[in-house]
Parts: sequence; structure tokens; C-alpha cells
Amino acid sequence: MKFSEISEAQWQQWKPYLDTCVIPVTGLTGALAPYQATQCLEQLRDWLEHVEIPFHGRIVTYPAYHFVGHPSDISVAHGEWTKLDRLAAELKGAGFRYVIGMSAQVDLPHEKLSNCDLVLTPFATRDIESENSRQRISELVQTMWSSSQY
Repeated sequence: MKFSEISEAQWQQWKPYLDTCVIPVTGLTGALAPYQATQCLEQLRDWLEHVEIPFHGRIVTYPAYHFVGHPSDISVAHGEWTKLDRLAAELKGAGFRYVIGMSAQVDLPHEKLSNCDLVLTPFATRDIESENSRQRISELVQTMWSSSQY
């Protein structure tokens, strides 16, 4: 579900079931032309379908985290990962038990995102387009849920 599809009353009622939040990361930089930014957003949309469709009713997708700076600039990237990790912590504080960081463009550093229970990128699953990738994502999400020490 998208965050915007949930009313206040529904949130109170469904909160025990909607225990997982996805933070999409587009990985845009200011150097992209409009058509390139559109391609990034479309790839992320397609990638998100790997969790939104099969796990509808348990996962809430939040607004995308867009600009991360140029990956070669270590100081910029580190600051962005710190902000993203803080966002994941805040979402847990708001009631989500699990937070997934997800990107089709950026190889998110799981070691710097300690508040993300799972980080999903095509770099981790090797092939964004294949059915094997869809199956692997499903397995990773289910493993996250089943191995939780809550």
C-alpha cells in the first residue's frame, strides 16, 4: 500500500498488520536530464512492485528519498546514508516493526543503514528484470520476518 492510501482511522485499525515500511531511494543527482530522472523513477516503480504486489496488506511504501548526491563524493554519500538511517529509525518510532531500504539505481550500503532491517537493490539480487530476482526478493522479505527476534 502507498502511505497516501491510509486514513487516520485505517492506520489505527490496521497498524498491527501493516508492520513493514519501504523507503524507496531513487538515487537522483542534479546532473541528470529530465528524461534520465524519469527513467530512474520508472525503474524504481518496477522494482517496488516486487514487494508491493505480493505483500499488499503488510507493507506500506513511503515517499521516495530522491537526491543522494554523486556516489563518488564519499562525504556527501556518508551524510545521505546517515539521514536515511535516521529516517528508518523515525519510522520504527512511528510504529513500524521493519523498515526496508530499496533502490533500483543505488547500491545502498547495508552496514551504514543499521535501522533498515533489509536493503534491496539489483546489486544484491543481481538482475532487476528476471523472475529469479522477484523470487529472491520474496525470500529475503520472508526471511526478515521469520528471523526477527522481537
